[in-house]
Amino acid sequence: QAFWCECSSVDAQHVFLIHVRAMFSSPKVIQGTALRRSGTGMFRARKKLVENEEAGEHVFVNGAQKLVARTPTIPVVRIATGKWWIHGMYEEQVIKDGLRRLDTAWEERGLFSKREACVSSDRLPRLVCEGLLADLVAGERSLSDVHKTDVAMAQGDLTHLTMRQLLRLRVNSLDYAPQGDDNAAMHAFLAKTDKLLFEHLGQQAVGNLLPHLSPKSLFRLGVDLALVTAVAASLVAPSWWVCWVGHGAEARRFFLHPATFSSTFCFPSSQESTCGVFEIADNSKVCHHSRGKHRIIDWKVSAHVDQRTLCRHRVVPERGGNAAAQAAGGVAVGPREEFILHQAIAGMKKIGSRLW
Repeated sequence: QAFWCECSSVDAQHVFLIHVRAMFSSPKVIQGTALRRSGTGMFRARKKLVENEEAGEHVFVNGAQKLVARTPTIPVVRIATGKWWIHGMYEEQVIKDGLRRLDTAWEERGLFSKREACVSSDRLPRLVCEGLLADLVAGERSLSDVHKTDVAMAQGDLTHLTMRQLLRLRVNSLDYAPQGDDNAAMHAFLAKTDKLLFEHLGQQAVGNLLPHLSPKSLFRLGVDLALVTAVAASLVAPSWWVCWVGHGAEARRFFLHPATFSSTFCFPSSQESTCGVFEIADNSKVCHHSRGKHRIIDWKVSAHVDQRTLCRHRVVPERGGNAAAQAAGGVAVGPREEFILHQAIAGMKKIGSRLW
């Protein structure tokens, strides 16, 4: 019996050693890594589901129960009859709220689908990273989990995405803020996404009224429209807002309906707007505590029932410093093309031969 116990202990140690070696062999390492990655993905998906359930409410749509996120409105202070004040928030916070509201309000079906091989697909642009972009748009992957090389490769495909796809892609990454110069590829990817998205938003609103606007004017207009969309959720009536596009002698005034994202040059009639239109007096300034990176919103909003009481010219607050970054309220990363090019050239080696 003692001999059997001794043999059993030896066999057990032998089996244990074999088990340990099997654990640290290369196939098991690969399998274990895959399991950890899948486990991490399942944990994030579960966490996101719980957060959505806690931040949402169940409503009935066409007889079916649906979870709808509750988006808090922008705080508004009433200072007089027909006058309100919006202040104390970074423009970037208001823009994020506006983008999320647009993403929730607009149609989601057919957002992004991988093109199937067919006769007409030959005329479609060929995307280098179609699968990656589809996952980012669908929210199946986070931008923070994507390698910088893949992000750099996918940047060229952004121009082929629709406005709806760009909006969902940006909303999915609003809370991701890459830090440091090592994330130059991430900065460039987000900057190009913002540029294309805000230009598309401006084109969507006034494309039929002003078809020949410059990309710079469309970008600035898209940012303003995101701000108006966020604030309009806190001020129900009237339903139309005074907006401007362009600067100086080329500035044009139009009226926007944020709920439908439609616009017109004509003052809304009483049937279209119960109390006229909202007009904004923008006194937003750069926050000095942020070293010029953020702007604090300061809007005085007034309701007008007569077009003759509206301001006849556009009053634009001073926007010194990094205009591209501040134009988007800190959401869009400032232009870094020169730095990225310098960094890329510094890492190159001379080969002593001409390329062409």
